[in-house]
Amino acid sequence: MNKLNLGCGRNIKKEWVNLDIVKKKGVDIVWDLDKIPYPFEDNEFDEILAEMVLEHTMKPEEALRELWRISKKNARITLIVPHFSNWQAWGDITHRRAFNSTSLFAFSNKASHRSSTSLLNQNKERFDINTKIKFGRILKSLGFEYFFNLNNYSRSFYERNLAYIFPAESIVFHLKTVK
Repeated sequence: MNKLNLGCGRNIKKEWVNLDIVKKKGVDIVWDLDKIPYPFEDNEFDEILAEMVLEHTMKPEEALRELWRISKKNARITLIVPHFSNWQAWGDITHRRAFNSTSLFAFSNKASHRSSTSLLNQNKERFDINTKIKFGRILKSLGFEYFFNLNNYSRSFYERNLAYIFPAESIVFHLKTVK
């Protein structure tokens, strides 16, 4: 099983290809994720992890297309990004964007999630997407994580009405490549 740890930083994983923009101990490949195409063959990876990486890219939609290209059919991709309500989402000057629970819907395999006007609808890159908003320890213990991840409507209610009162920490997108 071929696995890619994209933007690994100090989180070096054994038996994974560790890629980062800075050469450090354990980094296998040094690469700028804004440089397309990535240095991999089509359909190379069974699993990809990108933790707190996508928000640093200039064009996240191009990065997603590249992840689709280099992943095998039914590959598992985990993307962890800051939630827009988290103060750290905009507190880091290197962050170019923040995300909400619908940020990747243009890449969803479900037609109901895609905007009919989106230029991305023309593309073949599709994923089955499972989205989870993650909260800090206190809000999680109060049931926020359970209740506001029940479905798209509960996530939407939270993001429209409560996000700036009770900020989330991050969003985890679990993607499965559809080819």
